[in-house]
Amino acid sequence: QPANVPCTRTDAEVSTDQLQAAHAGQPVPAIPDHPMVGEFKQAVSEALDVPEEEIINVDQHMRAPAMSLHAPVGSEEGRELSEIIPDKVEVGPETKAARSELGAQVAEQLSTFAETLRDEREQAIWFERLVSEDPVSLAVLGDRFQVSKERIRQIEARIRKRLKQHLTQTLGTELDFEFDVPVSD
Repeated sequence: QPANVPCTRTDAEVSTDQLQAAHAGQPVPAIPDHPMVGEFKQAVSEALDVPEEEIINVDQHMRAPAMSLHAPVGSEEGRELSEIIPDKVEVGPETKAARSELGAQVAEQLSTFAETLRDEREQAIWFERLVSEDPVSLAVLGDRFQVSKERIRQIEARIRKRLKQHLTQTLGTELDFEFDVPVSD
């Protein structure tokens, strides 16, 4: 077997049987019953043509207790592992439709808000930084408008505050931010 192929339980059992036959009359510890030691570990490693570390890893793995999804977890009585591991929940068509509708409303309000931006500087910060997939740095915008990057950050903060007020006024305070924004072609 090639050196890169990890050894399996079956390989280990076969090698153990072969080694026991080769050491007739001498006790050779079986992998499932005893920790791997010295010569035996080396002999199995050579017989399988895998590193000794792999033999140790397989031995430790085989000794580890099996975990069941129905086994009690920690100190909590009656709680099973299956209750803690979340199910992969599929989103139903109603939820998808609601998210899509809300996403369309948010996209519309973002466009409406963009129309309220006062000057070229605010528009550049909005389109090139806040809603861009690849936002430009504060320094680049600062250089373009001949102000410090701190000033650009202040204007950006003011825009964000106005956006929050706009969305709160138009969509309400209980806005659920799990929505899908429609992709325009």
